[in-house]
Amino acid sequence: MKTRQDFNIKALMDHVWIGSNPKLEAILDGPGDSPRVILAHPHPLYGGDMHNHVVKLASDIAVDKGYTTIRFNFRGTGKSQGEHTQGEGELEDLDTVVRYAKDVKILIGYSFGAWIIARYASQNPLRSVLISPPSTMFEFPALKETKTWIIAGTNDQFSDMHALGSIVKEDRLILCDGADHFWLSGTECMEKALSNILAGL
Repeated sequence: MKTRQDFNIKALMDHVWIGSNPKLEAILDGPGDSPRVILAHPHPLYGGDMHNHVVKLASDIAVDKGYTTIRFNFRGTGKSQGEHTQGEGELEDLDTVVRYAKDVKILIGYSFGAWIIARYASQNPLRSVLISPPSTMFEFPALKETKTWIIAGTNDQFSDMHALGSIVKEDRLILCDGADHFWLSGTECMEKALSNILAGL
């Protein structure tokens, strides 16, 4: 993985506020004038926020590919206003960010964020990547008719490998051998998969 100083593009990092009710805390990272990649974080009730290491890694990979990323905190997380609503309000938060971004190339969600993005992608024609979708915790819609990829570890504690195959097409399911839900190892596999997906857009 390249470090920030290795990037060959001019990068920026701006702290912004999106929406009004609630007002959402977000970070824009990248060249600024390129297509947007929106990233959604893991479950806020278990410590998930836009600074999560998997979300940050995905952002770095997208910036390295020339995109501008938007990482945001769901309502009630970090400095974002409001309260957690078990997924319904968070779906509205994602829609608010998409409308703000306008030129959206792809959505990337990790864990709880993958569930929110999966539900959004089932109703909206946007490409998406679901990293470690917790299929044993939440019901995921079938996304085989959409441009959706899944990246998951074979040792994921919260993903049923058989269930993942029913969500997306077989050639869009990427399994990383030995990686668990928290990606304490196996990030090289995830990085390569995500880089290939972004490079092919």
